[in-house]
Parts: sequence; structure tokens; C-alpha cells
Amino acid sequence: LVPEPLRGYVEDNDQEIWYWIEDSTGVRLGFDDDQAPEDLADSIATIEGEGEARAEAASLLFEALREILDTPPEERSVFVIIVPPGAAENMLGPGEAMIAKLTRSSGADIQVASDDVVGLGMRPVTIQGLISEVRAAVAGILSILDTEAQEGSWRPGGSAATTTNNNNHGKQQDSAPLDTSGESILLLVTSDQAGYVVGKRGSVLNRIRGDTGADIKLTEAGSPFADNERIFSIRGASQRKWEAIGKIFRELHRKFLEGADPATTVLIPSRAAGGVIGRGGENVKDIRAKSGVAVLKVEKPDERDMRRVKLSIDNVEAAVEAVSLLYESIHLALGTAPQTPRSEAGASVV
Repeated sequence: LVPEPLRGYVEDNDQEIWYWIEDSTGVRLGFDDDQAPEDLADSIATIEGEGEARAEAASLLFEALREILDTPPEERSVFVIIVPPGAAENMLGPGEAMIAKLTRSSGADIQVASDDVVGLGMRPVTIQGLISEVRAAVAGILSILDTEAQEGSWRPGGSAATTTNNNNHGKQQDSAPLDTSGESILLLVTSDQAGYVVGKRGSVLNRIRGDTGADIKLTEAGSPFADNERIFSIRGASQRKWEAIGKIFRELHRKFLEGADPATTVLIPSRAAGGVIGRGGENVKDIRAKSGVAVLKVEKPDERDMRRVKLSIDNVEAAVEAVSLLYESIHLALGTAPQTPRSEAGASVV
């Protein structure tokens, strides 16, 4: 629940806070005005996504609200989430043992209301603590709810047990389809690398979008990729794409200079992999030689009809040129119209 006076701050600046949280965690955020009773003083913020991602998104939203209120870091704050009443009962556990255990492990003070919000049919859960304690509490509550829902222990609304997401052992079941046409450049990065590129409240990523005009989206990779992997999808005219890639690589390179991994991964359509590699690996060797990139390796196995290509970014100019040549090879292998090479598009990586 977000106090109504704070909702305006959250939605200000073209929903900058909203987009920052979505880009950082891969969740989908919104305000549910349809279900909110007219006399409810708060707005209902909804968070849809993976269990861990939802907890992280909630933590970032709480942190943003604290900043709006200018709350000192060492001061404990009060936040309220709402859950189905059947779930609330199971959260408490026999003799309230389960909620007591979560209170001890998280360090937060957690109070489950005995009555539903009038007109909403949902039960408030009040959480008080530091941001780290609140995040641990929310993660624990979501874990309990997901487990209980999967086991059918509670039935929201009296219907079959459902939840915002089924964990599937930590993997997203219904991942966004990947573009296997070669039109989009797909970068597979770790969540830490994604954070470098997104920046605080999406400031870095929004700047790259504005500077280049490229269509850049960040999503969770989903199964069978790792839980901490994300995918940047970059679309647009050739010059815009190459400039966007250059700026993304530049941000990753800054972290490389601070000791981060000097490599990233490009995803290519599996059906183009043979043409990209060439007989005896001659095409890959040619790309390395022409671009000057230190590492360019097509890896196995296939994942969702895509193949990983490991790429070193210790030299940003070489890395961007390697991706340009890589996508030329993809279009030749697929028999599709190639994009204008970076060298001809006049794209800068500065």
C-alpha cells in the first residue's frame, strides 16, 4: 500500500522511479485502481514477477519512498503489504510460530492484521524495520505464499489456489519470446552487469535510449538461463543500434577497469551458428582478426534456439566491431537482408 500523497512523487518525471525498478529487476509494476475501495486512503501498488525479483522490487520501492520522505538510513520505517486472508492464516502458522520465526530471522517487526480491509477482501501485513530487514521479511513472506499456493494450502477468493507466479525451481516459466530473426541484438548479462547499465533509477539506460534513439528493453532471461541472467534487446536503425551497443559496452568497460569481468555474451540464433563459425572456425577467426577483439567464442549447448557467443570488452571499439561483423555473418547464414555495417553507418562508441 502506497500512501496517496506519495503516489504523485512515484509517478512524477515520466514514471522514472517505476522504470528504474522495472529495468533493475525485470518485474512489472502498476497501480490497481479498479479493486481499491473508494474510502481506501492508500493506493494499491502491484508487483508481478519472480519471487526474488518481486522482493527486490518491493525493497527498491520502499527505498524510493524513504528517499521521498527524507528518512535517515538508520531509522526504521513502516510499510504495509496486503495478502489474501487464507494466505495470512497460513503465514501465521500454528500458534503463530511461522511468523515468529520470520520475525527473528529478518529482524523486522511483522504484524498480520486480524481483519480484512473493508471492501477489498485482503489482509494487511505491517512490516517495520530497516530496508535490509524489510526486504528479508518480504522475501520470506513471498516464499511462504508461493509454497502454500503451490501445495494448495490456501485458495484466494475461494477459487483454485493461484499466485502471481509459480517458481518452477526459481526459473520463469513464461519468458518473453526471443527474437531469432537476427533483427535484434541480444546481450545476455548478469544482474550485476544489468545494474551497471541501468544506473540509479534508470538514469544511465534512459540516457543511452535518449542519445541513440534505439529501442532497448531489459527482461529476465528465463528458463533455461540462470536466475541472475538478464537480456538486453536492442532494435532500431543500424547506426542507432551500433551506437547503443557501444554505450552499453562503455558502461560495462568502466566496471571492468574497477575489477569486474571483462566479458559479456551475445545471443545468436542457433540455426545461424554453423555459418557464423565457418569451416574449421575460419569465420570466427576472421572476425577476431578484423576486429581485434581478444575473445570471441561460440559456445554450446543451444538454449531456447539460441547460442551464446562470449565476447571480451576490454577494448570497446574492437568489441563493437566484432558484434557488427558477427551480425553480418548471421544475416548471410540466414539469407536475410543485412544491417548496414557499423563502419559504414558512422556509429560512434563514445
